[in-house]
Amino acid sequence: MNYVKTPLLVLSFALLFAGQATAQNLTPEQRKMARAMMKTCQPDYTRLCSGVESGGGRVLACMETNLDALSPDCRESVQSIQAKRQGGSD
Repeated sequence: MNYVKTPLLVLSFALLFAGQATAQNLTPEQRKMARAMMKTCQPDYTRLCSGVESGGGRVLACMETNLDALSPDCRESVQSIQAKRQGGSD
């Protein structure tokens, strides 16, 4: 596992939420979702998106592009993030 990229992955997921400028502004629910996604998606990230520059939603976009190739748990995490963004709730 690439432990150097793990902090970048956490930050990438933390910055996915619309309307949030920094990870410090995340609600507890958003932090929880970001941590869960990081944990469940680490192998998928390494396999499918490790070459993607983090920030600006690029990691999530990569995950969404590869939705069918994600593990079931990671796919569920990505879809939860998508639902939250589409619903506009924090």
